[in-house]
Amino acid sequence: RMAVVSCRSVGVVDCIRDDDNGLLTEPGDPTALAQALRRVLRDDALRTRLADTALEECRTTYSWQKVGRQIMDIYTAVAGHPPHAVDPALPIHPCRFRTDPHLL
Repeated sequence: RMAVVSCRSVGVVDCIRDDDNGLLTEPGDPTALAQALRRVLRDDALRTRLADTALEECRTTYSWQKVGRQIMDIYTAVAGHPPHAVDPALPIHPCRFRTDPHLL
């Protein structure tokens, strides 16, 4: 198990909560990132707490069994039902991740 230190970005903020299961800094702030890394390296209790919280969340939220069950429940719910019509008036914009893949 390891403690997570990252920056607030797409995807990361969906999984990591600052000072709960990891430490987050603002993107483009190397000083803050270095301070967060120092904090995690020097504070054994913090490092252990962050790592334990993250590992438990992975086991209960992101395990193959949990995610697989959620997917199967969706398939079961929609099986035998035709898809809903999409309103043609909805604007369709290009996916921002295709033009800015670094946001993933």
